[in-house]
Amino acid sequence: MVTGDVFADDRWPHLTLTGLLGHHPEFAADWARVRGVAALPATWDNEGLLVLSVVLDRPATEETVSVLRRHERLATMALVVAEAAQPDRTEQTLDLLQSRAALEEAKGIVIALRRCGPDEAWSTLRRASQEFNVKVRELAVALVELIAGAPAPQPDGERTITPGPAARRAARQVLHALEKGCR
Repeated sequence: MVTGDVFADDRWPHLTLTGLLGHHPEFAADWARVRGVAALPATWDNEGLLVLSVVLDRPATEETVSVLRRHERLATMALVVAEAAQPDRTEQTLDLLQSRAALEEAKGIVIALRRCGPDEAWSTLRRASQEFNVKVRELAVALVELIAGAPAPQPDGERTITPGPAARRAARQVLHALEKGCR
C-alpha cells in the first residue's frame, strides 16, 4: 500500500494532520514533516497479521515498498525478539518461532511447485487451511512431512507441531492440486 499524501488520501478520511495533532500534540513538529507512508502486510503468526509501516518525509513510491519487502523478515524477527524480551511472553514467542519455521518450509514448497512469490504461497496455505478447516501450522508440517517422506525436524517436547488426520488429508490434497497445476 502506498500513498503520496497520507493526510489527503480518501482511504483514511479520519487520518488528518489536524486529527493527529489533536490526539498527539507532543509530536506536532514530527507530524508536520510527514509526506508519505508505506505499509506492507507481513505474517506475524499463524493467525495474525503484522503491518510494517514506515512514515516518510517525502511521498512513498513503489520502490519504497520494494525495500520494505526485502526487509520484511528481518523486521518481523526483530519484533519477535523484542516480544520475547517480555517476561510473560517467552513461551508464546517460542511457539511462534516454531510455527514460523514450519510455515516458511511449506511456503518454499508452494513456491517451488507453483513458481510463485512468497505472498501467493502464503495465500495458498491460508486459503487451504480455511477450506479444510485445519490450523495452518499443522497443514504446513503435514505438507513438509509428505514431501520429505519423514517427520519434519522439530524440537522435542511441548513445542512439537503434530498434524492431525484432517491436516494430513488436506496436505495430500494440496500437494495433488499443486502437482496437477505443474503439468
